[in-house]
Amino acid sequence: MAGRSGALDAVALWAAPADPVSTFGGLIDAAAMEKALAGDPDDKVKVTLPWTEIELKKGFFEGIYSFDPAAEIAAYSGPLLVAQGSLDTTVLPENADMLIAAHDGPEQLWMADMDHVFNTFTTDDTLDELVAETIAFFKAHDD
Repeated sequence: MAGRSGALDAVALWAAPADPVSTFGGLIDAAAMEKALAGDPDDKVKVTLPWTEIELKKGFFEGIYSFDPAAEIAAYSGPLLVAQGSLDTTVLPENADMLIAAHDGPEQLWMADMDHVFNTFTTDDTLDELVAETIAFFKAHDD
């Protein structure tokens, strides 16, 4: 939604899916998706993710099919940082390439040997590096 806001000096995306249908289709059971899409807007559907169990409403599932992150970032021409883990099996690394390819403006790709949760189950080091890099990126583009 960065392209819809004129107030942003810069945007950082961490492990962002460029193709929600493919990403969430690989994470969420098809039966849960069908149940949610067929249900009432306020109904909650339990979803088991690799690291937790959550409840989501119909609007989330509708968004999987209606939101186009690549088109959204294409409408934004300001500075863009895309951070992606080479070991991420949730949002695959090629998603970062798709977002960079869609963007027409200054950009930076930050890759690290990290999983989808920035290796936080084993260390804080990678997350600390990413936070520092993101802060530096925003400071460099602070107007």
